[in-house]
Amino acid sequence: MRFFVFSRLKKMLKNKSAPSCNPKKRSRTLSVRSSKIQTKGEHYDLKAIYDVLNQDYFKNKLNLEITWFGSARRKARCHRKLGLFCFLTNRIKIHRLLDQPHFPPYFISYVVYHEMLHSVCPPVKIKKGKYRIHHPDFKVREKEFADYALAKHWEEENKKLFFYVPSEKNLKFSWFFSE
Repeated sequence: MRFFVFSRLKKMLKNKSAPSCNPKKRSRTLSVRSSKIQTKGEHYDLKAIYDVLNQDYFKNKLNLEITWFGSARRKARCHRKLGLFCFLTNRIKIHRLLDQPHFPPYFISYVVYHEMLHSVCPPVKIKKGKYRIHHPDFKVREKEFADYALAKHWEEENKKLFFYVPSEKNLKFSWFFSE
């Protein structure tokens, strides 16, 4: 038993990893580098946005960390996480892709508010170990955001900004498009 614990600890130190933020997927590891907090981006200051939202919607009751993550240049092909909340570290992470001038401030504020809500409305267990993250109570509270409709409309109209769209010359199977 002692040897097993020591070897696991030794392996963790060698890989420089820490436990995952997702309680359901503890086998994954989180890089130690991710513990660095960066709130100021090129265009947006997450801490300033967080402070305003905390005061306006949560009466300054939340005590969370907030930081940027990811690359502003890389776009996803089919799925993009704009933000996430880690329950174990009480940390909000906002994707650096949003730190660009063509993303309006109300949309950034909406994403931060959404992640702040996760700390107030934790996932609800529904059955057999399954959890609902965006349950009805969460959705009601989410719609209390002043610019909710505007942010959702902007997101729907500007989905192309989040994803990689290959040009015809970059397509692997471009012969599908030839006539």
